[in-house]
Order: sequence, then structure tokens, then C-alpha cells
Amino acid sequence: MDEEKFKLGGNYSADNLSNTDVNTFSLRGYKPATLEGNNLLLTSLEYRFPLANIEHGLKLDPLSIFLERLSGTFFIDIGNAWESAGKSINITNEEDDINSIWQDFKSSIGVEIKADFNQKYDSPFTLRLGAAKALSDPHGYDIYINLGSSF
Repeated sequence: MDEEKFKLGGNYSADNLSNTDVNTFSLRGYKPATLEGNNLLLTSLEYRFPLANIEHGLKLDPLSIFLERLSGTFFIDIGNAWESAGKSINITNEEDDINSIWQDFKSSIGVEIKADFNQKYDSPFTLRLGAAKALSDPHGYDIYINLGSSF
């Protein structure tokens, strides 16, 4: 049976972390599914900071939207997806595979501006505008907008 592969790349909402059936993960600054494999290692470090507490209603008939706050984020993402090698008795091959996995890691840095909204006081949602630069790809960059819930 063909195993389902993990896909790494692109920018996705944090909502996909709440589902155990997800096989697509964010690596901001890279194209979607840049890396694929039956193994995945991914980490993200973010520094979040407030910009302004707006707390102002926006009348858009028939909707009533309330802009609560603006915040910013600096981030770094590091990850890799790879295929497991077959069972190997040769220790040298295993060491080469491990070294290759670590050398193939991709990383990116970026910034986001986040606006937290509320519709009718009980339906919060977030608008994120971000820019990311792929560090291991000289032409890799991404500018994106996401609308969804925040974690």
C-alpha cells in the first residue's frame, strides 16, 4: 500500500494543526509542497508584539465588524520532509542518510501584520498579511494574506 506523504511548503492557517489527518504543513517563503516525504521535522520560532488596540466598529451594511487590535510577528521556520531509506545494515550508509537529511533542511524568515476582528461579538476572525524569504533559495519569497481563526 502506498503511504501518504507529508508535504512541506507554502503558508497555511494554524487551523490545520487541530486535525490529525493533515499531511500539508507550512514552511513560509517556499512554494507549496516544495518538500515531500514520509518523514517530517518542522519548527517555527515567532516573536509576537502588539502594535495598537483599535477597538473600533466598522459599519458595513448588513455586517457589523469590530476591529479589536493590530499586532506584528517576526518569525523563522526550519523544516525538512524526506523519504525513509530501506532497512540497511551498513552503518556508513545510515550516517550518510542522517547527514543528508540535516543538510537538506530549508529555513525562512519573515514578518506578519495581524488584525483581530470580531463579528457580532461572538465570531472572531483574523486577517494576516505576511512576507517571507526562503534562506536557501535566492529567488524564494512569498507575500500572502490569510483569513481565518487564530490559535
